[in-house]
Amino acid sequence: MVDGFGNEVTVAGPSVPIEILGLNGVPESGQQFEVVDDEKEARQRIDTRLRQENRRHDTGRPSTVAEVLRHRQSYDAAELNLVAKTGAQGTIDAVRRAVDGLSSPDVQVKLLHAATGPISESDVMLASASDAMIVGFETTVETAASRLANQEGVPIRTYDIIYTMIDDVKQAAARLTEPERQEVVLGRATVLEVFAHGRRERIAGVRVNSGLMRRNARMTVTRRGEDIFEGAVSSMRHFDENVREIATNYEGGIVLDGFHEYQEGDIITCYEMRTVQDR
Repeated sequence: MVDGFGNEVTVAGPSVPIEILGLNGVPESGQQFEVVDDEKEARQRIDTRLRQENRRHDTGRPSTVAEVLRHRQSYDAAELNLVAKTGAQGTIDAVRRAVDGLSSPDVQVKLLHAATGPISESDVMLASASDAMIVGFETTVETAASRLANQEGVPIRTYDIIYTMIDDVKQAAARLTEPERQEVVLGRATVLEVFAHGRRERIAGVRVNSGLMRRNARMTVTRRGEDIFEGAVSSMRHFDENVREIATNYEGGIVLDGFHEYQEGDIITCYEMRTVQDR
């Protein structure tokens, strides 16, 4: 033990600030110290307290019908895992309280690990293995950790204002509940000829090889196997008539919004984004 003047002491009375070395962990603010006669009694008290603490925090065994239902529903909920680092021991509780209130029936926000100090490589490895996001509050990121996070694709966010952190975690959780969407190809056409229209605009004269080309869908232009443009349709014609669709084996003219560099042989793919239905 060391007192406030840097002197080693063996006894400390009430209201005397001291520094204690040799602990195997960092105590939380507000925890009480007890002095016992010997090491055996100290270990017995520690074992008793750990068992009590584990019983209080053991959520793996539902004890009521409502808890059983919530436990079952949690398997269907999305999960957002977090690893948190803070600059001071006292702010860990604030982060825990903030995270505890962010779960919903659709998304479970879980704080896998919270500790003080800079964000390290071990934090990144834990986040990578758990598919977690790292949040840092009033702390820094070690250079090696930043490099490893880029390699592993682990997102790291640091904050000085806790409300900003809460808002970002809320947004990340909300994104997990957005319906999954996938690209569905409607048809493909080949550019047979290019027509000038005005000073800059060009019209792609196409023949539909498969499916159909739909005016309100999206289009991708592919040249020699490489996608060179993606965008919306500005106009679609069959002869002199404005149309909404061009079917297989029919020809027509297509103008894409913002693209004028068509070449004969280009492939135009028509697609739309659809919500993936649960199976």
